[in-house]
Amino acid sequence: MESIEPDSVDFIFSFIVVQHFDSFDEVNYYLKQIKRILNSNGRCHIFFGKCQEKDVEVVTSKDFEKRGRSLFIKPDYFRGHLNNMGFTVIEFEDRMKKRLNEPLSSGNESGQARILFSK
Repeated sequence: MESIEPDSVDFIFSFIVVQHFDSFDEVNYYLKQIKRILNSNGRCHIFFGKCQEKDVEVVTSKDFEKRGRSLFIKPDYFRGHLNNMGFTVIEFEDRMKKRLNEPLSSGNESGQARILFSK
């Protein structure tokens, strides 16, 4: 990513990749790179695994085997973190459907959240 020219990217899309990171430090590394390469009209759209209680939850390798994910972020915390880094949040969805053809309910809520932002 460091070979990409600064301010040269129009759009970045990440679908459920962040939840496989080992630490929030890794998230911060990529956010700094996104800030560096995204141009002034660019957008970044990230889907991520969410947690409800802690700001950031890193699960053990044993739990990772069961859930297939290792890093969860509280959606409001992530939105605030992006704002603190100087990004502008455009869209934010912390409750998403698992099955789009059914109403949102506790039984039809995804473990994901999404956020669209710019520099």
